[in-house]
Amino acid sequence: MQTSSWIHLALCSALSFSVIACDGGDDGDDPNTPPPAPTGGGGGGGGGAPSTGTIVGNCDELNPTAHDGYYMDAVNGWEIAWFTYTDNAEAMAAGMGMGTITPVEMGTFACIQDAADPVNSTYVFNAKGSGFTLWGAGMGFNLKIPPSGSPEGTNPGIVDISKFTGIKFSIKVNTAETGTVRVKLVDAQTTPVARGGTCDPALGKCDNNFGMVLMGTTVGTWVDFTIPFADLKQESWTSQMFTTGPQTSQAIGFQFQVGKGTNFDYSVDNFAFY
Repeated sequence: MQTSSWIHLALCSALSFSVIACDGGDDGDDPNTPPPAPTGGGGGGGGGAPSTGTIVGNCDELNPTAHDGYYMDAVNGWEIAWFTYTDNAEAMAAGMGMGTITPVEMGTFACIQDAADPVNSTYVFNAKGSGFTLWGAGMGFNLKIPPSGSPEGTNPGIVDISKFTGIKFSIKVNTAETGTVRVKLVDAQTTPVARGGTCDPALGKCDNNFGMVLMGTTVGTWVDFTIPFADLKQESWTSQMFTTGPQTSQAIGFQFQVGKGTNFDYSVDNFAFY
């Protein structure tokens, strides 16, 4: 099951916000819907080719001083914060082994300088870790964190991104042991009511987010993806299946997840809507 956790982001004034993390289930998408090939390679450093469209994830352009994954867009009503999440709470409750992740879960997110681009000091979103035993770990962002001073446990807000067609981003898998990464749209229909969504756990397991396994990545190389929302699919591990597709009018955030038993290290940059 997905759990709600808390992160404290160190800014000029501290912001506290609830994180809609991820669930376990399968590590891959249903095999009858093969993912598209990447749209082009980055080749060098610097986070691949710069995204066009409405950029919501870029540590250099949107967050050039703090590099902490925080970004406010007053026009669209977004207040974005990146975070990491893991299966550790559930693993501890089950008496299973616990893993480690950097940046630490429930801590301040910090982008890192891309090792392939030391000259330009390009900063990117990165997660690395190992030792997870239930469903794995990942990193992502919420589109509308609770206002500063909100009571602990306040859920992230819901945002309408239905005017966009899909997402674009660059990803670099830094080690072969990372395995595959799955990108996910967290929406209200797959999120339990207790965490601000509309999914009823009595009807089957929630948290089966619409997503896609990213095939065609090459270790050490930035690869650019363009994915229409219509291509994001649920997995098959729960009876709660939504035939109308992802609920882009009720979006909560996006995540990049890896499976259990992996020694992972991967980076993301230039996340945009188009």
